[in-house]
Amino acid sequence: MRWLIAGAVAVVATTATAAPQTYPSSAGNLMVETIATGLSHPWALAFLPDGRLVVTERAGRIRIVGKDGKHSPPLAGVPQVAARGQGGLHDVVLDRDYGQNNTIYFCFAEPASGGARTALARAKLIDGATPRLDDVKVIFHDAIEPKDFGDRDELKVKVREVINSGLPEEFQSSPEKGSVVPQVQA
Repeated sequence: MRWLIAGAVAVVATTATAAPQTYPSSAGNLMVETIATGLSHPWALAFLPDGRLVVTERAGRIRIVGKDGKHSPPLAGVPQVAARGQGGLHDVVLDRDYGQNNTIYFCFAEPASGGARTALARAKLIDGATPRLDDVKVIFHDAIEPKDFGDRDELKVKVREVINSGLPEEFQSSPEKGSVVPQVQA
């Protein structure tokens, strides 16, 4: 699954329009087709109900990519992002009730004390002539300030669990284990 997602992001990152290409894999043949050009280090994508994409770019931009491959200007309202090394604007997920509330969640490297830490924010996607984010609120951030973001797949999985089903037990405070994990704020 990780390769499929990486392949989808790579498709968006491509700079030249070409005919679809097919690559063999253990899961069967994969067809790779360019759907948009002109994006800089796209990191993640989420499908809107109408088939368009919300795409994050590592440097701190979120764009909406239409079915025709054209993309919006960067959305206003994105918080400051520490885009250096492996830090930047990371994953984006639609709220399970997106159709009713237009809420999205996204992970990013938040500047902190001369370094950066991973943060999760919630915002309303205002979709119109000039799309933007409103009511942006950071609802979680690491208590530590890593110098290297490394592999954050575990955090992304936990973030998706929180968004889809509430706070899992391992996210809750656990004094008997000698640690207290920050709570995700609703």
